[in-house]
Amino acid sequence: MGAFLDKFEGLILNYTRRIISAGILLVLIGMAWSFLSGALNSIDSPNVEADDTYDLPRFEEPVNQEAQESSSSSNNNTNNDDDETQEPQERVEKDYSDEIDEMTETIAPLFVSLGSWDNLEAAYTDIRSYLAGEIDRLVYFNNAMNEDQRDEWVDGAVDYIDDLTDYMADKYDVNTRKPSVGDSSLLDSVDEIYLQRPLDGYREGANDARTNHLQSANEASMIAEQNNIKGLGQLMYVLYAIGIVVLLVLILIVFKAENSLRRSADSMEKN
Repeated sequence: MGAFLDKFEGLILNYTRRIISAGILLVLIGMAWSFLSGALNSIDSPNVEADDTYDLPRFEEPVNQEAQESSSSSNNNTNNDDDETQEPQERVEKDYSDEIDEMTETIAPLFVSLGSWDNLEAAYTDIRSYLAGEIDRLVYFNNAMNEDQRDEWVDGAVDYIDDLTDYMADKYDVNTRKPSVGDSSLLDSVDEIYLQRPLDGYREGANDARTNHLQSANEASMIAEQNNIKGLGQLMYVLYAIGIVVLLVLILIVFKAENSLRRSADSMEKN
């Protein structure tokens, strides 16, 4: 009976060491995974930030002119206070003089052929003043946009004015290189609104784009913050796992030492 118990004890000790060794291996694997995942989550940052640039609208030809007219007329009426003529700020001329000149040169012929201006020089002066004032009013408002975003906004406005001019010139057969004095009565009502406030549609689309961008930035920031908290929790689990590994290693050492002593005792008995 004693020999059987000794053999059974040996089996228990041998398999217990193996089980502990397998447990240590599994804990180490889980610890490595948790550490890697936790480290990545703890340093996670938003993939969209409020200071990033974002997609700005392009001009689109009106599909439903009556709906567009109604919407644009409403916007025109609600923004009369913004129409006050102001001298362009020096910052606008310093930062975006070339872009304003480009937009003005592009669209000014429409105001001769389809508006009430009887010469290109007068149209150029008035339209340039309007565009400079709008850019000053919109891109520097409350310093909400950084330099890159302001640059993108103005570049988008240049593209928008270019597309708007192409649309109007094609529709009314305007020679933009040599415009001739035309008749504004030929304009559809929706197109008349385009000429009255060329940047209104772009402003609305740009505002919507910025609102969506800021919402995305806020959501990305919240997700990153949650990941950071989750990562710290995972790193805490790694510390717990290290403690478990140390405990298992100590237990394994005890079993190893006991096994060595037992074998030494058996060897001495045989001798």
